[in-house]
Amino acid sequence: MVERDYILRLIKQMTEALAIVFKLERGGDPQEALRVVDQTYQQLLGLDAATISSLPPDALLALIRSSGVGYQGDRAIAERLTVLANLLQAEGDIYDSLKQLDNSATRRLKALDIQLAILTGEDPTSERAANSVAMLLERLDEYELPPRTKQLLWQHFEQMGDFARAENWMYEALEDEHAPPGIVDQAIDFYQRLLAHDDADLILGNLPRAEIESALEQLEAGRTGGQPVG
Repeated sequence: MVERDYILRLIKQMTEALAIVFKLERGGDPQEALRVVDQTYQQLLGLDAATISSLPPDALLALIRSSGVGYQGDRAIAERLTVLANLLQAEGDIYDSLKQLDNSATRRLKALDIQLAILTGEDPTSERAANSVAMLLERLDEYELPPRTKQLLWQHFEQMGDFARAENWMYEALEDEHAPPGIVDQAIDFYQRLLAHDDADLILGNLPRAEIESALEQLEAGRTGGQPVG
């Protein structure tokens, strides 16, 4: 009951704040909308918008997840993360209306990472988070995403069974000049996981078995200096 009440308060808080932001933004007062966002950040995390802006997504995730240890379940943590992601997305939209495109992109990117963290962590089946991811990807289409975000998108689409899109983000991650060590091994593991699926699942995911086997062979050959593993 305590957790349910907490979640309901969170949803009410987020809904009211975002309604005010939407109204103010459309009413031509983006600065007041930013003030409301700042106030809601402080209610949620005890941090102002400037501090939120300075922290990387991992730090924001850790703040919310660690604060929930011992008295909040995954659903309550997911709701807090959703509030934060929606506030960041709203702030990004406000900055977009002010033609401050870099400020807009940084907020939207953090929102994307947090929504992906929800989908790959606390709530893998969240339709809200999945819809937000689709919207944010569209709005960030002209920007190069960081390697970490590409890996989260790869993981997310694999979980969804959209194997072709997962593969696209896998290659985006592989080809990134800042790709982390071990990325090739992760790609090989990905294809090996896919081969454990039935052919029907692979066809539904738009990635037939023959294509997976061919790609896997190429990756293994590249890892061993040109000689296929076998």
